[in-house]
Amino acid sequence: MKRKTVVLVAILAYIFGIATPYIIWYGFGVVGYLWSGGGHEVSRRTSPDSVLDAVVIEDDPGAMSSFIYYLYLVPKGTKVSYFKCDPYIVNTSEGDELEVIWQNPHFLEVDAG
Repeated sequence: MKRKTVVLVAILAYIFGIATPYIIWYGFGVVGYLWSGGGHEVSRRTSPDSVLDAVVIEDDPGAMSSFIYYLYLVPKGTKVSYFKCDPYIVNTSEGDELEVIWQNPHFLEVDAG
């Protein structure tokens, strides 16, 4: 083989070696969400000024794990989008289901159980 080909193969092997865990993690993550539906909505609380919804999503990662709860803040009435990467505010697998209470339009109290 030519020296350039060997160097190119070595660089590609190095890059794919580093990228493999990320490809597998995100690839299986997408497949898992497609398979399981990405969790289901447990509760939705509208802010006192009717602008935002605090949405609690429950996800079941499998038999060997407890439920995972995510809290999202989204505009009122909109659905949480996993694939548009709506960022979650809270992520927990400890305790019971998340309880959310709007104290005022700009203050949300979260109880992790």
